[in-house]
Amino acid sequence: MKGPARSAALGAFIYLALLAAALLGACSMGKVSTTRHALVYGVSLYQSMYVEGEDYTNNLTYSDNDAVSMGSILAAAGWEEANIRVRARGSGTTTSTLPTKANLFADLDDLAASVSSSDTVLIYFSGHGTYRSSTDTTYFIPYLGISDEASPSLYYSLCVSPAELAAKLEELPTDKVFVILDTCYSGGFVDTGSATDTAPQNYGIFDDGTEPSTVLYALGNFGELLSDNADRYNATPPITISAAGAEELSYENPYYSHGIFTYLLLESAENGDSNNDGYITASESYGYILNRFESVWNSQYYSSIDPVSGLYADYLPRISGGARDLVLFED
Repeated sequence: MKGPARSAALGAFIYLALLAAALLGACSMGKVSTTRHALVYGVSLYQSMYVEGEDYTNNLTYSDNDAVSMGSILAAAGWEEANIRVRARGSGTTTSTLPTKANLFADLDDLAASVSSSDTVLIYFSGHGTYRSSTDTTYFIPYLGISDEASPSLYYSLCVSPAELAAKLEELPTDKVFVILDTCYSGGFVDTGSATDTAPQNYGIFDDGTEPSTVLYALGNFGELLSDNADRYNATPPITISAAGAEELSYENPYYSHGIFTYLLLESAENGDSNNDGYITASESYGYILNRFESVWNSQYYSSIDPVSGLYADYLPRISGGARDLVLFED
């Protein structure tokens, strides 16, 4: 569930965050492949009888903006295919064209039958996320995951878990895969057993709002964590970038007309080329996002409390994916 504005100061560890990005960039660089495919999904309208963003409903306001803008910037950055599915007011009601779990998996099946080992695949989703305590499982929620009625139900079978997504991605004949999620609890997709997270999953959840020293430690040892991934696992995991930790909420904001994370991700396509080589890699994009979180979000809303959850509004993007880097955008 994304919410309105709030946050916490990241303070002095921004320098270490940028160092972390540099360490990842020093790992094996993936070249731009001949063909790059993107599946871009966004859901703002879960309950059609209400308007987007209406209070006390499950509707969001800007997740459709996130998806449309992400698809456009990928196309401008040289991605040959950008299949965009959105659910918003005026986007139509034909289920076969909407961002449902069934359509996502069908799209991945189509890619599995057509891509080559040199191709790159990106899956982007903006919308709600949830956590199921009975099974200790995080999900992102496509359209139909929340029933379209005045008193809605949550259907976990129509949501997407890390294990389900990982199984589908393993069917792809390429290991050049990005997963980018702008949802609450999306850090649950970062550490799926084949990758090590870069910061505590509960970074933004403290009784007193203080910043834990473990964040500094994790970011300062990012390169070591990535090397450890490569040593421990034979398979190459997807490069996964999440808006928030597995125990954190993420937020959208009317000032940006986007989710905070996606707004900064889009900015990184223009401003994230730290070595000026004409390419923005996953590590460069992540480093830019993390740095900008200080000035556009966390430092501004450090003392603010979310009125729904009662939690501090600060949160932190995450990245994982083994000791390698891939090009995300081109200047």
